[in-house]
Amino acid sequence: MADWKRLTQWEHELNSQCDDAHHAMMNGPRIAQSLMPNMQDDRLDKALGLLSRVVLAIAKRPDEVRINVERTEGTFEVTITANPGDTRRLVGKGAENLKQMSALLRLLARDSGVAVRICDLISNGNPEPPFEGYKPQTCWDSVKIEGLLRDITEAVFQLPVVVMTEPHTEYSVKMYAVVQGDLAGNRVLSAYDKLVNILFIPIGTNAGMKVYAHCHDWKKDRRSSATGHAC
Repeated sequence: MADWKRLTQWEHELNSQCDDAHHAMMNGPRIAQSLMPNMQDDRLDKALGLLSRVVLAIAKRPDEVRINVERTEGTFEVTITANPGDTRRLVGKGAENLKQMSALLRLLARDSGVAVRICDLISNGNPEPPFEGYKPQTCWDSVKIEGLLRDITEAVFQLPVVVMTEPHTEYSVKMYAVVQGDLAGNRVLSAYDKLVNILFIPIGTNAGMKVYAHCHDWKKDRRSSATGHAC
């Protein structure tokens, strides 16, 4: 039996990310699941919801995205179906985007008590949109991108996060997720910093500005201010 309460919640999160509400409504739910009720922990629910937001932020045709979650031999397996052009974007060069999305999902669900993984990324066979090169936009939705970075960082470290954006070049910005706590010795931080830096480049370019994302704790800000060095 499907857990329809969670299904509805994830569907709402996905639909709220679509640029075209009409397509979202006409295409119906984009998440299907074969999960038994009692999914161990709310962190697993949140992990899957945040993964869906990352996938949609990368996809150029988010209305075509479908995410299926099934439980197989004690593991929750995620299958993503998307437009052919978006499957390539989601995989990334050298499969790096897919690797980092998988790593993010494991980090988000690490305390849920269950194993979870992205097992497949499938083309839906629809016509692929014409190729469009990166075109920086002066008016881009930085608030939405900052919100996504803040939400996933807070979920990973379980601490409040402040996100700051500063100009880098006319084509790019730097975005810092500053964790409001001491992360000295945290073994997750280095891997997470690499993860967001890789994933937020396609997320940013899709929104209209190349984003170089980083994560550190508030003490680094204090050290940088004291020595006069930029973050």
